[in-house]
Amino acid sequence: MLFWILIILQILLLLAGFIILGRLLYIFITFHRQKVPYVPIPRHIVKRLIKVADLPVETDLKIIDLGSGTGKMVINLAKFTNNKVKVYGVEKSLLLTFFAKIKWAFTLEKSRIKLLTDDWDNIGLKDFDYVFVFLTNAGMAALLPKFKQEIQTKAKIISYTFPSPPRSEERRVGK
Repeated sequence: MLFWILIILQILLLLAGFIILGRLLYIFITFHRQKVPYVPIPRHIVKRLIKVADLPVETDLKIIDLGSGTGKMVINLAKFTNNKVKVYGVEKSLLLTFFAKIKWAFTLEKSRIKLLTDDWDNIGLKDFDYVFVFLTNAGMAALLPKFKQEIQTKAKIISYTFPSPPRSEERRVGK
């Protein structure tokens, strides 16, 4: 009996090792090929960003996460906001959107979440009240013209680590 338990434990450890190695390899590859690499956001930072956003409690809102990755921010936004809030995630990578949809399938708030596999250039931002981003300087610079053209003046941009475009209503969260 102990023999089989040890065999199963070894298989699980090998599987976990392959998953971790695959994730690290994907992160490494995206750093060299894209101006917006995949960098997972820590869970405690997600909660902090939601707190900093100071979302109104009883209001209809539309929130978008540009470069939503595996959907951690999108799912937590839906979880920690009221039932009137609609949350959208836009991710260019099919692989990351696939993992986000797996997470989405197991969340209770799935009716308020929409995950899009697309480039953010194809998404109109004029209807959104909050825009969440965790992008590099190059990614933020690429978004600046889009923000200037499409974002309504009352909308808030919530950015983590990298500076967001200059606006009067923004707040930055550091490390």
